Amino acid sequence: YHVFQAFRDGYTVDEVNAITQIHPWFLEHVKELCDWEHKLSQSSALTPKLLREAKKRGFSDASLARVTRQ
Repeated sequence: YHVFQAFRDGYTVDEVNAITQIHPWFLEHVKELCDWEHKLSQSSALTPKLLREAKKRGFSDASLARVTRQ
């Protein structure tokens, strides 16, 4: 949770790596999910294409509802 929140707060992969010593490969994947969360929250409509891509990336129905506020 804290790593994800750090990315939400604008930390870079290098900064989080320096603090946590978590491997950058893993952090890149977490940051990608955080970026997708932001993309979904900024989207005005959850299109079928966007929904498919989010589901491929592992977003659950509940998390999609929370992020998109639908």
